Amino acid sequence: MRQLTAEYVYNQWEFADEGTYLAFEDPAAYEAARIPDRLTAERLAAYCRAMGIDPFSVPYYGPRAVLLRRPVDVLGRVPRRSLR
Repeated sequence: MRQLTAEYVYNQWEFADEGTYLAFEDPAAYEAARIPDRLTAERLAAYCRAMGIDPFSVPYYGPRAVLLRRPVDVLGRVPRRSLR
């Protein structure tokens, strides 16, 4: 099984790369100095398309799917929530 993660946790980025590389991967990308550059949305979409998944195409999900969008800070910070 292959697993890649790039996440922003406790005010710092963390990257994990486990398992055998898949044929379509670009392992050199995982050496980028900035962790967010190692697993970009574009790279993730390309990897998904290589496996027959089109994650950013609304028609891919069919007529019964619901698309939810949430604004995301470009630095990867989670927007603050309040109960007030």
